[in-house]
Amino acid sequence: MLDTVQGSETFTEPVVAAIDVTNVPYHVSPWKGEDDIEPDDERVWVNGRPRVPKPEYPEMVNGGKDDGDYEFQYATLTIVGRNAPLVLAVEPVRHNFNWEGDDGDTSSWAEVVDRLLEQARELVDIQLVMADRAFDSHGVFHVLDQKHDVDYLIPKKTDSKRLRADAEKVREDTELKSLVEQDASLYVREETTYVDVKSDETVGENGYSHDVAFMHVPADRKKWDTSPEREIPYALFVTNRSDDISPMDALGFTNRYSDR
Repeated sequence: MLDTVQGSETFTEPVVAAIDVTNVPYHVSPWKGEDDIEPDDERVWVNGRPRVPKPEYPEMVNGGKDDGDYEFQYATLTIVGRNAPLVLAVEPVRHNFNWEGDDGDTSSWAEVVDRLLEQARELVDIQLVMADRAFDSHGVFHVLDQKHDVDYLIPKKTDSKRLRADAEKVREDTELKSLVEQDASLYVREETTYVDVKSDETVGENGYSHDVAFMHVPADRKKWDTSPEREIPYALFVTNRSDDISPMDALGFTNRYSDR
């Protein structure tokens, strides 16, 4: 499929890629029924009651947002923009849940992104990565900028301290259309997942990784809204294109995220 697309006149490189998370429901409980429980089964306390996990339950199944929801989760990297959408890489995502006790593993978002880029860059040249808000982490930013040398555009999580601070600035100025903070230094720490700050040669003094720009702009989608007190909803994005984004540029640049 990729060979066919690359051979067409409409395919252009370097490409723009989108990284998203997809959940696939799994309609089987991880807990034994009352009739299947043996006297010597190990109990796990969940919401104030003892439960017994099934020993052969698929390890890649995660819990959903609501109690009783279970799902497989995948991260995908897809070519977007001017090119026809085409999935180039898929990675399963695992989270440790209460039925696994201390034996379960949790996938690092930075590791997931690294694996996706490793797969995709063997096939195409990538210029810009636009990722879901779930990937808002310093580890992900470091992997994209320092290991894979690609531009990125990612919305910040709604509980971001910086987002709340910038939202206050925006609300104070009713005429403000966008707010851009350029050349903000991004650091990684020992607790940053998937980044070994001691052995990683791309980590600078005091954990310095690279410069970023924060862009507070009108939100095109309701789910980005971080300032419901205003008539115009706003969202906060981060990019490593830190030195060439003006407030006017920010509007057009972040609109690319809407069109992905």
